[in-house]
Formats: sequence, structure tokens, C-alpha cells
Amino acid sequence: MYNTFSKLVNFKKVYLFFRFLLCLGLKFFIYSLPIPYKYRHNLFGRHGKMDSYDYASSIYKLHLVSNNEVNTLRKSLLEVGPGDSGLSILFAWKDGFDFVSLLDKDISNVISKIDIITKYEDCKLEYLIKNDKQVTFILKSSKLGEIHVDVIQTSFQNEITYKPRCKFTHAFSNAVLQHMEENEIVNMCYFIRNNSSINLISSHKVKFTDHISGKDQEFMHRLIPSKLWSSKLFRRFPFWTNQLNTDSLTDLLELNLGHVISKPTLERDQISFLFKVKTNG
Repeated sequence: MYNTFSKLVNFKKVYLFFRFLLCLGLKFFIYSLPIPYKYRHNLFGRHGKMDSYDYASSIYKLHLVSNNEVNTLRKSLLEVGPGDSGLSILFAWKDGFDFVSLLDKDISNVISKIDIITKYEDCKLEYLIKNDKQVTFILKSSKLGEIHVDVIQTSFQNEITYKPRCKFTHAFSNAVLQHMEENEIVNMCYFIRNNSSINLISSHKVKFTDHISGKDQEFMHRLIPSKLWSSKLFRRFPFWTNQLNTDSLTDLLELNLGHVISKPTLERDQISFLFKVKTNG
């Protein structure tokens, strides 16, 4: 009876792995098609759903409002990986922030949608710097006053040289760290640590599954040899995720950023977890 059950379990694992390889090959083909992202994202491969007002608002509240006990001084906000919109700017502005910094590997989609803020708030947008690597502007409103915004493009592969106008009092990333290599996470940690106010607590939601198996929430990417999975062949695709688990990411954050206040303990935490990290600025 035990042997029969064991064989069934192994068969299921083999089936899931081969299905993973099939889905991986299919994604390789689809993402290799010469379709610009501005057209492709309407069909597949969106950078999250941050261009949705309601969704972006829920993410902001997850990281900031539920974190209200951490730091009541709302001065300077950092978001790593804003996706396809800058709606966090609007929420931060309404929340009393004076400065917002957005960092991402590609800021072209954020730049193209900055004007969406003016649809939700009667304001004037004044650009100070505008190029492929940095956009700096001021939003002015009779009701909300002014907010200064920097949108910065960085590869995270090297030291981040950008210096914010004001040390961060709050920082967050949502479904971003799983798409970063270990050295990129380390560089992000150094950047936050070196530019944060005293006792900043950053918030990072991470999903550890392979992003290929779909709703089954599998970890089949961890079965691929690390050297192969971390090669440029795989990393160039937006669905790529690192092979870190909750323990290894916790260790990485504690070594390079600060004390992890919330640590995963339950089995369900292995799929997705919200890390809170206290940084001594």
C-alpha cells in the first residue's frame, strides 16, 4: 500500500515537472516574438496590475496603511518596481508625503503614464529633468500642495548612485524581489540602508513560486540546475524568478538590510510572504 502511494506521488511530481518544461518552452516561444511591450501587455506578460487604481490602492494600503504603527512621519517614500504606473505617487501625495522616489529596471512605461495622475487630481505637472534614465518633476495642487518625484532607471547590477532629496521614511516593493538576482537584492538593500531615516521599516511582498506552473503554485524552477537557471538565456525573460526560498531570503535581508521583524513560519508562508525589515539608518 505504501509503495503504491509512493509511486503515485512520484508520478505526480514527474508529470508536474514535464508540464512545467512544456509551459516553459511555450513561454520561451511566445516571449521571443517581436511584439513591443506596449502592444504585448494587452495580451500577455503584463508587469503586474499597478495601472489599475483599485489594485494599486490596495497594494499601497497593504504596505503603508497596515504599517502605520512603524513611522507616523510621512516624509519620503521609496517604491522599488512600480510596474506600469506611478499611482503610488498619487496615494503618497494624498497621504502627506513630500518626496517620492520610484526605482525600476525599465521606467519607460511609468513615464508614459505619469499623466494619469492628473485625471484623478486637479494639479499642475512641472518637469525638471526628463530623459531615458531619469524623470524628475513636481506636482502642484491647491488642495494637496507640492510633491517632488524622482523616477530612476537602474539595472541593480551595480551600486545605485542615485541620492534622494530626503532620506526615506518609508520603502516598499511588491512582487519584485522574486524577479531579482541575489546581487541585485544586495545592491537594493545597501541603497535603502544608506538612504533611510533612523529605524525605517521597509515592507516587501514576495511570491516564491515559479510563475510558470500557473494556479498550481509549484516550485519547479528550483529543480533546474542553478547555473543554467541563472544564465542570461533564462534571466532575459520577464517571467524569470530566482530560486530563493523563505529562509535564504530572510538570511539575505538580515545580512544586508536589517532585522527581519516578520519571519515566515507556516507552510503557507512558503508560497507568498510579506517581509517587514527594520533598518538602522
